[in-house]
Amino acid sequence: MNVQLSNTISGLSGTTGLAIIRAILTGEKNPEKLAKLRDWRVKASEEEVARSLAGNWREDMLLELRQSVDAYDFIQK
Repeated sequence: MNVQLSNTISGLSGTTGLAIIRAILTGEKNPEKLAKLRDWRVKASEEEVARSLAGNWREDMLLELRQSVDAYDFIQK
């Protein structure tokens, strides 16, 4: 999807990463709105996070992301 979120936050499985990923999976694609989910402890600014979320939202990639999150949730249980 050409999204570079890992360049602005330390881990995708943290509070910010999961909040943004879950919002993407519910249909939100606006980088500015997604960046507002950033936890206050993230050193990158909201603008930097928004820039890292500009990408190509292909349906096949979103399906793969959904499957990965489902597998992650299953393992966490």
